[in-house]
Amino acid sequence: MKFSESLLVSVVVATNSTIETLPLHPLQKLRLLVDRSADLLNQSFTELRSKDVWIIKFKKNARRMEIAFRRYRCRGKNERKKRASEENGTEIDELEKIENGCKVTKHITQGFKDWTDEYLGKCRGQVQFQHQTNRMKKWNKRLQGFLGCT
Repeated sequence: MKFSESLLVSVVVATNSTIETLPLHPLQKLRLLVDRSADLLNQSFTELRSKDVWIIKFKKNARRMEIAFRRYRCRGKNERKKRASEENGTEIDELEKIENGCKVTKHITQGFKDWTDEYLGKCRGQVQFQHQTNRMKKWNKRLQGFLGCT
């Protein structure tokens, strides 16, 4: 059988476009948030001596979130619709365009909070005590304070 070059190219292009538009797995989203938080800290918090400690804190926290996500009783989305995960993905992509460290800090901590609400919303500790939500509020306030945001 002979294939025309245009047919082969169109199949490859169609395949590549579907791969790029596939929704990210929740753990991929979490890793993307961790990477973005490290980028933020390395770019906007250059004067902060504890910058490397904060990078480690975000990684440890993401590891805790991943462990909770993998637990059977916590698995699955909360009652929210898929729209929330799509919004979260768009916010992450738009972070590269934002140059203001204060806004990026808010977006990243909000991204972690949204991920928690969506994928860990059924975990007992999150339901009763809002551990991750409270942690992200606290971290956002502290990081905003380091930058002098109002």
